[in-house]
Amino acid sequence: MDPAAHRVGSVRVGEDVALEYLDFGGQGAPVVLLAGLGNTAHIFDDYAPRLTDTFHVVALTRRGFGASSRPAAGYDLRTRVEDLRQALEALHLDKVSLVGHSVAGDELTAFAGAYPERVHKLVYLEAAYDHPAIDAAVRDAPALPPPTPEDLASPRAFQAWQARLQGITIPESEVRASNVFVPSGQWTEDATPPFVYEQLSQGNAAPDYSRVHAPVLAYYVVEESADIVQPWVARLDAPAREQALGVLASLKVVGTEARSRLQRQLPAAGVVELRGTHHYFFLTHSEVTSEVRAFLLAP
Repeated sequence: MDPAAHRVGSVRVGEDVALEYLDFGGQGAPVVLLAGLGNTAHIFDDYAPRLTDTFHVVALTRRGFGASSRPAAGYDLRTRVEDLRQALEALHLDKVSLVGHSVAGDELTAFAGAYPERVHKLVYLEAAYDHPAIDAAVRDAPALPPPTPEDLASPRAFQAWQARLQGITIPESEVRASNVFVPSGQWTEDATPPFVYEQLSQGNAAPDYSRVHAPVLAYYVVEESADIVQPWVARLDAPAREQALGVLASLKVVGTEARSRLQRQLPAAGVVELRGTHHYFFLTHSEVTSEVRAFLLAP
């Protein structure tokens, strides 16, 4: 079930490796959307159409996820950047603005540093972080409350379970693209094998903005209340909740350091701090779309 107005295609980026892309259309300058960890290009199915009145919008699914290839290797940052370059070549997109969510920030920074002539502007949606530091901070996080059999009975039931945990309803097309459901509708597994997550995490690197010359707009969610930012914490028992709150406190420190690093290395960057919201804020906050459009259109 994918009612979004886009054209689905695939581009080859290496031997036996192809990436899914979604072309949402639009007649303006090209904007390429990159999803966060665990998501596919379909995470933007509701968001991308808000930009097509001004831009030609394309979203990519990185290797290992969704309908893209799942090779045994190639999840390091250098290869992911090369995947992006090859995809842009195949799609005949010479110079683009990149909008990335979460872990895609690593790809934005590295690509802009390696190919500055290919980048117009960069937008980090909760993405300008030191992801190895985040991985270290969440290493002691408690397990999420597991789904019940009823939660696994259908894509919509699984979507509703995720919404209760995250405080945000992910597009059903994304739920279907990133999970495996049997014909009866029963959830069976994550579409991405565990080794992909492991290798991608190992392949992340601390950001180096020294080679980024493109204008930057970066959004950060400042965690003030776990009940708002991470609703699943309230569902834990007391010891696990205490453990989770400790992890969130560590993540807050990581976030503060990330903002300081960005502002120190890129003093001209626009930085927007959001409170009382969630990691997928761009799906629900219409003012963010207006701000991103204005930034991308500015001289």
